[in-house]
Amino acid sequence: MGRTERRRAAVAGDVANAENAEAYRIRGELILANKRVLAKGQDRAELPGYDGAAVSVTLDPSRSPAENAERYFRRYKKAKAGIAVMRERLSEASAELDFLRTQEELLRDAADLQGLDDVRDTLVKQGYIRDKQGKAGRTRPAAPPPYRTVSFEGWDILVGRSAAGNDYITLKLARPDDLWLHAEGMPGSHVVVRNPQKRDIPEKVLKRAASLAAWHSKGKGSAKVAVAYTRAALVKKPKGASPGSVTMSGRKTLMAVPEPE
Repeated sequence: MGRTERRRAAVAGDVANAENAEAYRIRGELILANKRVLAKGQDRAELPGYDGAAVSVTLDPSRSPAENAERYFRRYKKAKAGIAVMRERLSEASAELDFLRTQEELLRDAADLQGLDDVRDTLVKQGYIRDKQGKAGRTRPAAPPPYRTVSFEGWDILVGRSAAGNDYITLKLARPDDLWLHAEGMPGSHVVVRNPQKRDIPEKVLKRAASLAAWHSKGKGSAKVAVAYTRAALVKKPKGASPGSVTMSGRKTLMAVPEPE
């Protein structure tokens, strides 16, 4: 995961530089406007900006003022041309990092060997690790459901056991009027409150489901965790998204104390 974190940081830096495109253009224009007072050999100049405030401009002392201006214009054009691609790369790197952090959290949270196998199978399918080819494996028992079911006050609350389990309860089991929850801004399990009768979900059931979402997340060691929730109908999986990755609308948030089943 360290490599992915470094890649995301590098791409984020590229995006930040690209978003300074206008600053490059302005500096190029200021150099041309003040080239008579500039000379080759300078490494910096304080030039009056359009609003009258001084603008610090870094110069290459081996270049003439005109060459320094052209250098800024080239950087401006390159940044403008590449920013859309770099933002897409940043989005991809962020999604990959979120996926790996989720797997790390699910690995820590695995209660049995099946839970470990679920994480391993997900990583194999996504190409992060190689499957053992040609080696006799142990015979696995019939796989349990890729989620836990917690009964509370007559309501069933489903908790994903893995990225595949998150997808399963969110995309296969959840009905439009079920309630969907997830720890805000951090890796963790998807949680679904079944609501087959389309009733108003009691506040204490909402809080219990939120406490489970908080417990099965990276924030389980915190005193309180922000948990986002919405109707399951408003949760979507973008095309090509990694296992367990979804988007949501109609978001509401509450603070929950992490509590196990």
